[in-house]
Amino acid sequence: MQDNIVIENQKEFILGGRAYFTVESEETKNRFTYKINLCKTNKNMFFVSVCYAYESYNFIGNLYTNEAKTEFKFVQSKKLTKTPTSVEVIKFIIEHYLNNNKPHSKLVFYHHGHCCRCGRTLTTPESIKRGIGPFCADL
Repeated sequence: MQDNIVIENQKEFILGGRAYFTVESEETKNRFTYKINLCKTNKNMFFVSVCYAYESYNFIGNLYTNEAKTEFKFVQSKKLTKTPTSVEVIKFIIEHYLNNNKPHSKLVFYHHGHCCRCGRTLTTPESIKRGIGPFCADL
């Protein structure tokens, strides 16, 4: 498995359509890994899941975007009856990175070496920094 790589433009990456990323608090060293996929039938809706075991994810809610704001709606399930910490963290990320464009200095944001749009492995340094391949960046 490739080491996690810090990316430069988190907002573009998160809303790429097939984003896998990990956030880690520099203070507590707590971390969460998320998967955010674009809905195929609604270009303003994304499905958000959080990793609970190696390559195993639980769906935690939907992300809705428009030109003014991005919102997250937690979806309760049999596995998640109360609001987990991972939901509070994704809300924090949305508020800081998507709605206000003010990254938090104590939160490190990593991607997993794959294009946020198509999911292919990134190979060039520029693509790795951006989290998106050259073809997908031109779309």
